[in-house]
Amino acid sequence: MPRTSVIQQSSPSLTHVPWYPENLLPQLQATLAAVADLKARYDIELEQLAGRSESDDMRTQMAADLEARFQAEREPLVQRLAELHHRMMGAMAYQDICDSVRRWDG
Repeated sequence: MPRTSVIQQSSPSLTHVPWYPENLLPQLQATLAAVADLKARYDIELEQLAGRSESDDMRTQMAADLEARFQAEREPLVQRLAELHHRMMGAMAYQDICDSVRRWDG
């Protein structure tokens, strides 16, 4: 039986052609980076809060305020990610339809 390598079996084109709009990836990356930055800032502020000398009740209230602010700032970013996800799913569905038509036209 002849031996074949994985390289010989791979597709002729090694370049990746994205199936989504070219501006979608940078928007996803920027939004995910904003979420990560927000979460990092929240974690740092929460850690700093734990080291403060206020009463437990005061720290509990400050933590609740911090959480509320975090959620309020995070919500538009999550909605933006949902919008981008919807666009990506639409592009995938369109690509699937195009692939099906090409196969059907044969």
